[in-house]
Amino acid sequence: VIESCWSDGNGGGISLFGSNSELFNCKVTGNSSNGSGGGIHTYLGNIKIVSCEISQNISSNNGGGIFLLGEQYHTPNVWNCLIDRNTAGYTGGGIAFYTMHPRITNCTIAGNQASTGAGISMNGYSNPIITNCIIWANSPDSLYEEPTTNPDITYCLIPGDYPGLYNIDADPLFYSSDLGEYYLSNKEAGQNRFSPCINSGWKPSNHVCIEINWEQLCLADLTTRTDHVPDLIQSDMGYHYPTDQVAPTPTPGPVCDPAGVELNMPASYYQPGDLCYLKAMVCNPWYSPWYD
Repeated sequence: VIESCWSDGNGGGISLFGSNSELFNCKVTGNSSNGSGGGIHTYLGNIKIVSCEISQNISSNNGGGIFLLGEQYHTPNVWNCLIDRNTAGYTGGGIAFYTMHPRITNCTIAGNQASTGAGISMNGYSNPIITNCIIWANSPDSLYEEPTTNPDITYCLIPGDYPGLYNIDADPLFYSSDLGEYYLSNKEAGQNRFSPCINSGWKPSNHVCIEINWEQLCLADLTTRTDHVPDLIQSDMGYHYPTDQVAPTPTPGPVCDPAGVELNMPASYYQPGDLCYLKAMVCNPWYSPWYD
């Protein structure tokens, strides 16, 4: 977990130069930079970012979540990542890249903000391949493409009838649980409707794979369902969660005491008129007085 870091330059959470690093199962959240790449900034190199959650990062410039900068022969890989609620001052709230050929597969890019290209910003002589992604609810727009780019975007959910093989324009019907906000609604998992992203991806799930840490990881090992059943047969679009996630143990609530509550505000510390807050729990469910 890389959280709440700050950079006066690029890369609030992570900054890499000429690196072929592999980032796997990371959480990069709440970071900020005065340059580009609020969460992650890379310059040159063929980085792999796999099964990471990149959320609520802020960049004053480009790439609130991720910023990738390189040459045309660089092919970074962003696979099965959740990129949500990031903000860029200029372009690419979720992810921005310049003059490289990234491959972005099975990512959910949602709720990001920027002046333009709030979801993905494609710049320079980039030829990205974007497949099986959900690009949704980014403000004010989903994508920005410089005229010099040549994106290949297929099997994605994007608002606005974006051209490309088997792209769809529909509400993805996200469903929240204790383990995440971006599961897909699925009648077989107990929800009322089927998400249009189910079985709408490219290739069977056991053929959508990546090598990470010298092992192969496939979508068939992961899930979009709240009941944690793996994604089998045709692949689903968007981010997939681990099938073995366990809900966090809830914090025990306070125990009711017949003696009531004592509020101790010693005069050595508090002065008359000081503002205080009292969090009250009503122990008797049949009697609920008003509290100010």
